[in-house]
Amino acid sequence: VQLGNIAQRSGERLETDPENGHIKNPKMWLDKAPTFFINFLEYISSPEHPAPLDFFSWHSYSDVGEIEKQHDYCRKYLKKYGFGTVDDFLNEWDPAHDMKLRNSSFSSANVLAVMLAMQKKETAMMNYYDARIGTSDYSGLFDPNTTYPCKAYFSMMSFNQLYKLKNEGMTACDYENVYAGAAADGDKAVLLIANINNSAVEAELDIKGFDAESAEILLINDIYHYTPCGRELAGNKLVLDGNTCAEIRFSRKI
Repeated sequence: VQLGNIAQRSGERLETDPENGHIKNPKMWLDKAPTFFINFLEYISSPEHPAPLDFFSWHSYSDVGEIEKQHDYCRKYLKKYGFGTVDDFLNEWDPAHDMKLRNSSFSSANVLAVMLAMQKKETAMMNYYDARIGTSDYSGLFDPNTTYPCKAYFSMMSFNQLYKLKNEGMTACDYENVYAGAAADGDKAVLLIANINNSAVEAELDIKGFDAESAEILLINDIYHYTPCGRELAGNKLVLDGNTCAEIRFSRKI
């Protein structure tokens, strides 16, 4: 079932979910979507109308924090009605769906932040919308005037470094609006950090298993286009400007 396409057919507007922290009905979800979602699951899980559910797909053009809440909302009710093993697909998303943001560091930082946040969630697959070379607000990976990649494209290239290393490393972050993810394979490891604050953050890193002195740091922001910045992890600290992505590559174990 595609929630967005059928949400208009049923129910009253559900302003908040009283059982899940009063999550507001997100602006980019159609007015009746949460009500239809719950009523639909209740219907197909009832003894009178049992029906299989192969997958559940959803869209969100919200910011990363709201996308995380929407994920939790979907998973909660899938589990509640007996569909806890069903995959969910976030098959349209873009936290910077505005032509004015197309090639901005805001776009690259927030796109990477969504991927890093959702890597720690249960969603089985995500599909960024979209990769056309066009003038739509939703075409955020390529500049239609030059056909050159935009900054968000390099965020995806950076996340691919984790995918290629295969083995996810444990990461946790206690800085507000800063997201992290890591992966390793043999003597190589990569740590990604996305700072979606508008101001700089001095991050103090606690790195285990790899030599910080071997690190090479690449940045994506208004100055760097996924290029080495020449900085070192002095004292395991790294200053990240606002709306900045960092890719830290390690080449030696300790």
